[in-house]
Amino acid sequence: NKDTESLETYYELLPSIRYILISHPTLDYVGALPFLAKHPSFRAQVYTTYPVHRMSQMVMYELFLSSCEELALEDINHAWERIQTLKFSQKVHMKEKGIVFAPHRAGNNLGGAVWKITNNMQDILYAPCVNPHPSNHIQGLDFSSLENPSVLIMDSLHANETQTLPGEVLERITQTLHKGGSVLIPVEVVGTTLELLYMLELLWENNTEELGGFPLAFIGHVANSTIEFARSFLEWMSEEALARFEGARDNPFIFKYLTAYQDLEDLPPGPGVYLATPINVEKGFSQKLFFQMVSNPLNLILFLSPPKGFSQTILSTSKDQTIQLEVQELQYGNYEFHYRSPSEEQSTEISDTNPIIEENEVQESFGPRLFETKQYPRFSVGEWKHDCDEYGESMVDEEMEFWQEEHTEATNTTITATTIKNYTQTVSFRLLEEVRRRRHAFKAPKSYSEVVRASCEYSLLDYRASSISIRLTLARLRPKKVLLINPKNSMSLINYAKNSLYLNDIQEMKEKCLLIPQMSVEPIKIAEEAYNDLKFLPVDGYEVAKIKGSVSLEEQQFTYKLDTSQEARPKGLFLGNLALGTLRDELKEKGFKVEFREGRLVINEKVEVSKGRKVNGVQEYTIEGVASQDFFEIRHLIYSTQLFV
Repeated sequence: NKDTESLETYYELLPSIRYILISHPTLDYVGALPFLAKHPSFRAQVYTTYPVHRMSQMVMYELFLSSCEELALEDINHAWERIQTLKFSQKVHMKEKGIVFAPHRAGNNLGGAVWKITNNMQDILYAPCVNPHPSNHIQGLDFSSLENPSVLIMDSLHANETQTLPGEVLERITQTLHKGGSVLIPVEVVGTTLELLYMLELLWENNTEELGGFPLAFIGHVANSTIEFARSFLEWMSEEALARFEGARDNPFIFKYLTAYQDLEDLPPGPGVYLATPINVEKGFSQKLFFQMVSNPLNLILFLSPPKGFSQTILSTSKDQTIQLEVQELQYGNYEFHYRSPSEEQSTEISDTNPIIEENEVQESFGPRLFETKQYPRFSVGEWKHDCDEYGESMVDEEMEFWQEEHTEATNTTITATTIKNYTQTVSFRLLEEVRRRRHAFKAPKSYSEVVRASCEYSLLDYRASSISIRLTLARLRPKKVLLINPKNSMSLINYAKNSLYLNDIQEMKEKCLLIPQMSVEPIKIAEEAYNDLKFLPVDGYEVAKIKGSVSLEEQQFTYKLDTSQEARPKGLFLGNLALGTLRDELKEKGFKVEFREGRLVINEKVEVSKGRKVNGVQEYTIEGVASQDFFEIRHLIYSTQLFV
């Protein structure tokens, strides 16, 4: 949230913030970053996954191009230069001893992450928005290494909402088209919108005769770039999507029926489905399309994400009532784009209200370093030239000059009106043009008014933390403590967690909260002789050994008594996760006859492996069977998958 009060609160905390972890690319997760990064007290390191880094930058560009006068392009680029990207499960060791964090798959958008923070061997799981169910191109939440955290932090804003089935939404869209109406779906330019685009593309592909004549459009300033980025993130998609690409070169985001547009004038006429940005309908393409379509009773305005801002007003307005919107919009002066070839006279007058872009600007301005704002000191230095190239060929200055002349002539001849039109479709060009146009822009109030006759509906299809997703996540993770963000109407969730899952420590997140009690992990000082007798083994980046002793609390002080006698030496523990299903597969590969019977794993009708009780966080397993060669081979195989301490 980038409102003034929230930013002032963040400004006070900036000197003490060292790390910022970005989970998702949507505006409610990254909208405040450009404002914070330009503050003089900002010293934090920012981490996220690579898809979130690229997609969130597109979100900010979309906001900037939607005539958001609060943002400056240089602030966006400056903030995103600070971001460091990570892969899933890639660990970052903080300078503070014993603190490690890593992103894991959240399951609701490309690169979306939950953060596992380990502090003194205790796990804090920050999962504000998750999807435990797999979608068409993304696997669900990664439960494999996230179970039993000490603290789980999650969003409960929509804990009482039930997610609509995708088939119901698609059926509603189809009915509207058959009646002769159009469908407007306000969306964000990234996030779960990509899954919605893929679903609609499949709907058109499977019903070509029925829906092929209706246009399917995605309208946004950076819509083309968003789809192109999504095509390149195959390694972040599900295994099924990768298999389809490897087998038939089928990329989920190479669309045949869906078309991305950057201007409303290019939209085809007639009824169709239009996904337009932004999601709150307060400005941009979705606002203009809404006031064009809301007066037609055949049309459908469909919100698939929790309504915010003006979209809440739309849903609360009854039919045949007048809806109004008053906004401050940027009005631009007399500004046009002109292309001038070098053959034109250099004496052409350039006015401040009608600037001209030179040809060399068109050629040089659209490189990869167009928006780099870093300033570097410049020093005069002699240029050291190579006598030969990287292949050992001699480099003659005369030949190089001749090649440069030919290359320059070829480049000049290929720049045509079509080339300039292609430049105008790029994000780089649009950003550059918007910066130049705003030099001559001014704010002016504008009012929109229309009678509501179209159907305005809301169905939750955002793959966010709905009631089913939250309850399934809690049941699978089994955390020791749960903190709920945005705890509105969360009493039913709290009662479910306490009564059904027996999670007694679940509470609402307050302004400041102690995640792990100070006394949960206490350092112990032992004598050097006893320390030298310990045998340490590496476990997940730590050196681990087991000791035996007693702890007592006297006058709020812990007293430790270490038992170093030979009889008190520990027998040892096996560290690791033994999954009976994985063990079954490994034994089958080695030729054993394996099957499950009443929860037990029976091998060759001679050996049984079963899961016992869990005592003090330690899971017990029992191996029973006839003393035979099979028994010892199976036991050795199980021991080899564990680490003995």
